[in-house]
Amino acid sequence: MIRLFIQYVILITLVSFLLCVWILRPRRSKMTAAVLMTLYTVTALLLTVLRSQNIPGGNTILMPLGLYYRLVTAKKMTLFLRLILAGELAGNVVLLVPPGLMLSQRVPERRGAALSLAVGFLCSLCIECWQYVTALGTFEVDDLIHNTWGALIGYSVGRALTQYREGAPMRQLVSTLCPLMVFVVLLGTCVTVSLLRWVMYRGA
Repeated sequence: MIRLFIQYVILITLVSFLLCVWILRPRRSKMTAAVLMTLYTVTALLLTVLRSQNIPGGNTILMPLGLYYRLVTAKKMTLFLRLILAGELAGNVVLLVPPGLMLSQRVPERRGAALSLAVGFLCSLCIECWQYVTALGTFEVDDLIHNTWGALIGYSVGRALTQYREGAPMRQLVSTLCPLMVFVVLLGTCVTVSLLRWVMYRGA
């Protein structure tokens, strides 16, 4: 299951990258965007609601940002598991980046951020409820937070790329990319602390 998760996340990341390239092009084909979003939709469905793994009875994890807490406080966790947790956090963010990228090209800037948050939250809520009801996975508040955050990051990256294409100043680009930078700093700090604890535990 871990290998399949990694493969799907890599594919979604690739789609996100290609959408970024598409946004930067002065002449953009609607067909290209449609093909990329179709590929994304199929991949996302296979990863979330069409997978075959079942968890008897379903489970819930309601603690917000619980994975960060585990990552930072764990003492005896293996290096492999620490990296898997970090990858899961990043993967949950990447999951809804493509819709955010597309919204940045279709929605006026004044309400785009709010709409991307709403779309990300509703999509994530539907996925989590489906996984719980069908016992395909665990209902996690962390997933809701990171999926929604991913949609906002996608929107902010899409807006920043548009601004760059139009010659906006660097200060404006940095301001637009704040959601992405906050996530990178948060995850990077937690991973660094986790790895330091792993090194200290091994040396003890």
